[in-house]
Amino acid sequence: MSVLKLTGKLALAYPLRNLTLFITRTMFLSFPIFIGLVVREIFNNLTTASVFETNVWTLVAVLFSIYVITSFLDVSTFLSWWRVSLPSRVLVRKNMMEAILDQPGAYALTKSPGESISRFRGDVFEVCYFLTYISTWLTFGIIASISFIIMFTINSQVTTILFLPFILIIVVVIFFRKKVTQYRKVRRKAAGAITGMIGETFGSIQAIKVSNSEENVLAHFKELNEKRHYAAVRDEVFNALVRAIGWGLATSLGTGLLLLLVGKLMIRGEFTVGDFALFYILLERVVYFFTLIGELVPFYQRATVSYDRINTLMEGHGVETNIYDIVESGEIYTNKAFPEIAALNKPKEADFQLEVKGLTFIYPETENGIKDASFNISKGTFTVITGQVGSGKTTLLRTLLGLLPKTSGEIKWNEQLIDDPASFFVPPKTAYTSQIPHLFSESIKENLLMGLPEESLAIDESLKLAVFEKDLEELDDGIDSMVGPKGVKLSGGQRQRIAAARMFIRTPELLIFDDLSSALDIETEQKLWMRVFELRKNTCLVVSHRPLALKQADNIIVLKEGKIEAQGKLSDLLQNCEEMRLLWEEKITAVQTGD
Repeated sequence: MSVLKLTGKLALAYPLRNLTLFITRTMFLSFPIFIGLVVREIFNNLTTASVFETNVWTLVAVLFSIYVITSFLDVSTFLSWWRVSLPSRVLVRKNMMEAILDQPGAYALTKSPGESISRFRGDVFEVCYFLTYISTWLTFGIIASISFIIMFTINSQVTTILFLPFILIIVVVIFFRKKVTQYRKVRRKAAGAITGMIGETFGSIQAIKVSNSEENVLAHFKELNEKRHYAAVRDEVFNALVRAIGWGLATSLGTGLLLLLVGKLMIRGEFTVGDFALFYILLERVVYFFTLIGELVPFYQRATVSYDRINTLMEGHGVETNIYDIVESGEIYTNKAFPEIAALNKPKEADFQLEVKGLTFIYPETENGIKDASFNISKGTFTVITGQVGSGKTTLLRTLLGLLPKTSGEIKWNEQLIDDPASFFVPPKTAYTSQIPHLFSESIKENLLMGLPEESLAIDESLKLAVFEKDLEELDDGIDSMVGPKGVKLSGGQRQRIAAARMFIRTPELLIFDDLSSALDIETEQKLWMRVFELRKNTCLVVSHRPLALKQADNIIVLKEGKIEAQGKLSDLLQNCEEMRLLWEEKITAVQTGD
């Protein structure tokens, strides 16, 4: 990974804006040179050493004009910086999100949500700041070069000697580069721990209160905060020390050497007061450039740490990632509205056949998963996957949908091989409801629509199919009722039925449920299944152990220890499959006892 190559590619994402920033900043920072030249002439006029016959007040007026122009350029430079910084951060974050969404959905994030947010925020700011820092460094390089040439033409010997101490600055700063990296890593890690702790705490408020652990949580939060405080102070102090060595040492040495070198020359008239004033002003430009050279190492190391942390976040499971993708140019919407989401109006196929052959997925560093699963699903059929806890039912669905990367096997739709099931099995082709569905902290309507145009969807019909119409009547704001974070204001059964309605509303060709009725009472479950069964045009693949679903199934897939033990109609399986008989007896007993 090359940080400079990444930075260059990020700059090319907005070449005109970066060029404008470079030009305006160069103009702004070059004006001190003009100021120095005018000041030189003012002092030389006062001491009658000027080679130009110019009125002092004219020079003062020119100096004032320069300051006015400089103020205007200062504002322009800030606006140009903002036009580069903001879209660059948005672009990197968008690309990071795309890379994460390209991963298998069952474990796209390799870090906790809080830690991930820390990388989206702090680390993205760091890498984008390095981009503008490089622009600043190049600008000061030009200014320092011009300053050196002017100084050299006035007195080459003094200029050469003045530049020698600056080499010491670079050596000292490079010597500390490893410490800079070390302190920055510790600081970013401590910040991520705090963010992760906050996210997990908000998501576990109920568990904390039930266990009466508020004081323990606060104590742990205080401990993490103290570690972050210590890491931040150590990082800032060390970086301030490096800057102080660069700027303070260079300024002090430079000024002292200048006084020592030009004292005798001024007495002999070989070096004027105006020359001294110009040298002093230009020396500051040169010193600052060498300070930036010294700071370039710490900033480079900090950007390296941030790129590494971003790359670690993007590392997926089964899908290769490329760190250079995060600086790839692309469309962002900082100054215009997001494009409207098109309605799901793709016509349904007259008939289809889903074929799964030898589908296998094994969790890394374990022997658990699914092995050599093969089955077919035809349009209009009702297929049930059942088995003991841990037999691989959910894993089978997730692997089929591309939420987990298959190790081997084939998936075909109408004899067409599906290479990327994650992008193929989406609405309106398929819709999926997980065993523990996720709801956003929005209204019921927004959770159903998920950005789709309302007029294109049958909301009422979908809610009725999900047996949610009576629940809706009891809510104060009806369909506009807020569900709270993760649907906390609703019961588990209500969350499942809203998720089911969200699936129904997209009218997919294949409905996929993962134990949809697990949080429903018997009566509600029966209503839901009967309404689904009435619409036999729907094709369903469900995980269930409920007798009602098993009796209605056209095909039952019995899983045992990750393998298909048997499949067929319920009546045949009860005669020929010992595992099915055990499951049936167990589930019938559970229904009778109300479990």
